[in-house]
Amino acid sequence: MKIAIISDIHEDIERLRKAMSIIEKNNIDEIVCLGDIVGYSVPHYNHFDTKNASECIQIVKSNCKIVIAGNHDLYESQKIPENKSDFDFPDNWYSLDYQEKKKLANGKLWLCEENSLPSLISKKEREYLYNLPEYVVSDFTGQNILFSHFIYPDITGSRADFGKYESSFKSHIDFMKKQDCNLSFFGHAHIEGIRTFTAVNSKIKSFGKLKTTNEPQAFIVPCIVKGNQKNGITIFNTNTMELNIIRLR
Repeated sequence: MKIAIISDIHEDIERLRKAMSIIEKNNIDEIVCLGDIVGYSVPHYNHFDTKNASECIQIVKSNCKIVIAGNHDLYESQKIPENKSDFDFPDNWYSLDYQEKKKLANGKLWLCEENSLPSLISKKEREYLYNLPEYVVSDFTGQNILFSHFIYPDITGSRADFGKYESSFKSHIDFMKKQDCNLSFFGHAHIEGIRTFTAVNSKIKSFGKLKTTNEPQAFIVPCIVKGNQKNGITIFNTNTMELNIIRLR
């Protein structure tokens, strides 16, 4: 069975179409989206003329069996994360003004209103984002796989200090074990290629093929959006236990 894994689209309809074209040519059985379908950050992206949150949502909704909520999806749908890490969101979080949020967040959270443009989506599309799960455990050919937007306990990628996520590797592996999973995939970090880690070590690999091992492993997959980093998609063959990380050009 072949699973295509995409993440961090950020309304980049051109790159998403390229990704779907590659997926179509590779005889994929299932497509998984790991979140951040929406969220156009002005400092980081330059696809303003082709950004299209609505069409990106429709493509994902029509083609992906599993879709996870990313931090930008939560912001756009005004949903408070269920997995809150160590930040206690007040119930009226989205009715607070920016200065109130900034004071409460105290540098701990991404405040998307600082640099993100509105996604201009419909009420129905916003409801779709609101109802997305924060993680999914799915059985593929007899093995459970954990899919999330980011690493446990910050599983939605809502924290601003995500650059220190190495300290959570063991916590994420422990979370995988509690879910009876030997493999885990997430995005958010916009890795160039793929990063793999176990409870004891971590490696970064460029685009290409990679064989999984028998020990619990988690993989940070590349993003779809064209930004300052190389982007791509990941294909996982459950029969050969091999990953193919394909760069988008």
